[in-house]
Parts: sequence; C-alpha cells; structure tokens
Amino acid sequence: MIDLATETLLTIEKAAHRLLVSKATLQRWITKGSNGVRLEAAKVGGRWRTSEEAIQRFSDCLTPKRESKTSQQTPIPTSKQMQRRVELMNQQLDEWFKIRRCETCKTEIKAPGRVMPKHEQLWCSECLVKRKSASLAQRIRTFRWAAWLTQEELSSRTGISIESIRSYEHRRKEPSEAHLAKLIEVLGKELVSNSELHSQGDLEPAENEG
Repeated sequence: MIDLATETLLTIEKAAHRLLVSKATLQRWITKGSNGVRLEAAKVGGRWRTSEEAIQRFSDCLTPKRESKTSQQTPIPTSKQMQRRVELMNQQLDEWFKIRRCETCKTEIKAPGRVMPKHEQLWCSECLVKRKSASLAQRIRTFRWAAWLTQEELSSRTGISIESIRSYEHRRKEPSEAHLAKLIEVLGKELVSNSELHSQGDLEPAENEG
C-alpha cells in the first residue's frame, strides 16, 4: 500500500511517461494487474496517483528472483514512527486541499471565500482569546471569520468603511473608541477580553467616521 507521507507520488501521466507505456496500460495495471500483480495506487483529490516506490515494488514482483540464503525481515515501525507518519500524511493532505488549522488545537479554520494569509500562523477564536499577546488586528480578522462575515458584510453591519476595516486588520491603523465599540457589538465582547491591547507607535489613529 502506498505511504502518502513518505513516498514520492506520481500522476498517472508522469508514471506512464517514466515507464514508456500508455496511460491505458498503466490504468490496467492498477485495476486488473499484470500476471496477478497490481500496481499500487491511491485516489487523492479524485485522481489516481502511484509512487516511484510502488513502481519499484511492482517491477520487483514481476522480475524473477534468485533464492536468497539469508532472509531479511522488515523492521516493525515504533509507535513514534507511526505517529510521525500519520502527522506527515495529514500535513500533506492539508496542503493538497488548502486546509488551514489552529496552531494550538489543530481544528480547521474556515473563512468566507477561503481568503487567508498563506505564510502566517493562525488560531481559532477560542484559542486566540487565551493569547494575551494577540494583536487587535488578529482578533478582528479571526472573530470576523468565526462570525462568517466578509469585510463588506462587517462594514455593512457596523457602519465602518471597508477601507478602515482593512486598515485595522492589516495593522495600519487602530480603531477609534467609537469604532471599537461597534466592532464589539457585532463580533462580541471576547474581541478584547483577556488582552493586552496598547497603542503601537507605527500605527496611525483612525479618523472618526461616526
């Protein structure tokens, strides 16, 4: 069976090109086999994939072997090795399906339109509340996602302009007291609970928009 975490995966097209056979031949080897031996493959994201290691095992099974005087046993992986394989496999699947998870509890984080920063650590709203160092920008964005609101929808519900909301979420400005009160009213009191929110020298104060 293909180990998704450790083996080098190949599409059917690439595997067929490497073996100098047609795609139909390769698919027949996967579904029906050759001389009683099937090429190992797995469906990932709705498409068949095999691996370089699976091709080698398939070739070894079809190649006559000389009897070896000494038999070698495959070492049984330890529980830590198995756990690491599972973690690597889950990470690879998350990358394929573009799933982002909370750094603390590992629950999936979802956002309207799935617009999330690619190279930034993320936390769910429950875990973010416990992080005193979390910026207000992180909190506004995370609680907006938790409420399943786009920036446009949050703007409509608070009366704050979209440009201001974007500035708050990108730490270009801090909301005024009036705007912060409106954000808390829509996103909840936990937006600022258990936090150490202080003015930053590199942030510009927001203008009052009513």
